[in-house]
Amino acid sequence: MAEKLVRTSYLDVTGQPRQGMTSLRESRVDVERYAQPLAGTHASALHRWGIGIGLGVSVAAAGVRIGVGVAVDAAGRHISLAAGGTAKLEEQVLTPVGENGVLVSTAGVSGTLVVTIAWAETFDKAEFQASQTFLMMETPLLRFRPATGSRTSVPRWCSPRSRSTAWAT
Repeated sequence: MAEKLVRTSYLDVTGQPRQGMTSLRESRVDVERYAQPLAGTHASALHRWGIGIGLGVSVAAAGVRIGVGVAVDAAGRHISLAAGGTAKLEEQVLTPVGENGVLVSTAGVSGTLVVTIAWAETFDKAEFQASQTFLMMETPLLRFRPATGSRTSVPRWCSPRSRSTAWAT
């Protein structure tokens, strides 16, 4: 997807480096109107959406484990399920991500399902309360969705290194 990119110029009109500090507004422009759209444009135009690496799915006694890994959504946003990070479950509950990923309970679900991962972020309230720092954490959203058709008709991701995310109860 093509997107207009805008960034702050750190040179004055004569081509010399500007003096002084950049403003909060200029920093915001650099991140929200240049760096983020540039990353999304790059990922969606030069690569394809899907799993880049990891995100393996396995059945465990208490649910389904989704391993750590990285994906790109159709808008080009990177989705990183990383050890030490946090994931958001369907009920908007935040859960820590361990070295082996996230265990998602299957209590109350049945049938043939697929596990989906979507880009999401959450304001870090604890960090704000501790240091008045405004941080957004990437918190990939993990959900179960009914599979349509047979197990073989569940779409596979674009990467040849990935696996189908279908499982049956």
